[in-house]
Amino acid sequence: MSKISTEEAIFEPPPEDLKHRVAGAVAVTAVAQIVKIALQFAALIILARLLTPDDFGVVAMAGPVIAFLAILQDLGLSQATIQRPSLTQRQASTLFWLNVAAGTMVCFLIVISAPLVGRFYDDERVTLLLWASGPLVMFSCLYTQHMALLARQMRFRDLAIIEGTAATFAFCVAVGAAFVLRDFWATFAYSLALALSTAIGAITITRWRPSRPKRDPHFREMLHFGTGVTGFNLANFLARNLDNVLIGKAWGSVHLGLYDRAYKLLLFPLQQVNGPVQRVMTPALSSMLEQPDRYRHAYIRVVGLMAMTTAPGILVASICSDWIIALLLGPRWMGVAPIFQALSFAGLVQIFNNPIGWLFVTQGRTSELARWGMFSALTCAAAFAVGLPWGSVGVAISYAASELVVRTPALWWYIGRRGAVRASDIIRMVLPFTLASAFAALPVFAIRLTWRHDLLLGVVIATAIGYSIFWLALGCLPAGRVYWKEGRSLLLPFLARRIGRFNDAA
Repeated sequence: MSKISTEEAIFEPPPEDLKHRVAGAVAVTAVAQIVKIALQFAALIILARLLTPDDFGVVAMAGPVIAFLAILQDLGLSQATIQRPSLTQRQASTLFWLNVAAGTMVCFLIVISAPLVGRFYDDERVTLLLWASGPLVMFSCLYTQHMALLARQMRFRDLAIIEGTAATFAFCVAVGAAFVLRDFWATFAYSLALALSTAIGAITITRWRPSRPKRDPHFREMLHFGTGVTGFNLANFLARNLDNVLIGKAWGSVHLGLYDRAYKLLLFPLQQVNGPVQRVMTPALSSMLEQPDRYRHAYIRVVGLMAMTTAPGILVASICSDWIIALLLGPRWMGVAPIFQALSFAGLVQIFNNPIGWLFVTQGRTSELARWGMFSALTCAAAFAVGLPWGSVGVAISYAASELVVRTPALWWYIGRRGAVRASDIIRMVLPFTLASAFAALPVFAIRLTWRHDLLLGVVIATAIGYSIFWLALGCLPAGRVYWKEGRSLLLPFLARRIGRFNDAA
């Protein structure tokens, strides 16, 4: 193994046991994400009470344009920063300045395209929102590399502090703006506050300053890696946003607002779990590439632990969707319930499908990732077109069906053709969770059919029973007990160290 130079060492994680480092990172990240998701859910609920489906429809109309062009801002270079075996100051600086140049171009494209997008939807409010969002997207490129460097160094405590503080500040700003403005600009205030506070935190804590841009001999290699990631992100954008465009154009802002809330309420928490864990696992898995057994073990166990915590919740939310929507959003949002229920079937599968992106990235298979993204986008577009005549509910049902029947088996086969994790490994991982879900669904469904009392109490009871039966069933299966043991082996040492430090401080 080659020695790391002093220049490269400043970008590397501290030399300690990888398993303990990952255990601590997962635990810290989990706590931070619980706080972050709680705040974002609170913002979603409060804003839904203060704003209308039409307001959220306007935001969802502008969202695809911003998301599409924002992909060009990153160019996959933050992933290149994390994945590279070694990184120099020149390389990090080159990636930073490339992000700045791309962000400036994206800002220009958003501003000049805003009138065309507003005319497409026949809504001037979309134009105004895009004009305001252009500079905000450009500003975010100033801290992209700083966040990537913190992830590369496995400074997850610092990342948790940055994101937790930013989420708290943005929540307060958004709620205050919603009370005062009572329109879609409250959501823009949230994005602005989140970007400003994240930038200040990342730049201050990282203490890294880019050098003047200089061409690096590895630049082409890094750009090629980023191009593959960008290709996937562009295709994934189509898969995630074409439904919004079609519904907004064919059915209007109110239908789109209902669909957008259902999508955010269900799939947004999954993204909030997968994203931070990916940040932990990308550098960890990259360091295990030459140890395939260890690589496979780490991947399967972490995904299994994610499924243990999220699958029962999605299952309960799907069965009790009308109760949950009535409690969280109120009676005027009941149109969200059938959309939410349909999307939940896709959500259960995506617990296992989303992390497969880690395998593509850490194995350097970004060209394959881009090709998969194109296949996924085409099949999603076909599903949206099939369901569109039946409105937002039809789109949700068609999308969920295509996720289960078409993309899931194709993805497992595609990633398993080579590499440490095969399709058979994924099937063996998913099977005990499928059986546990079937056992848990029966009593939860019985509660939903027979309960005639307070809705909140009904949701609490259904959730408690759903998680209890799911975990009990998982523990009765030999393959499921492995995840219980793995969870204890990861969390108990972390808790012991924290308790020890607390006692020392006392």
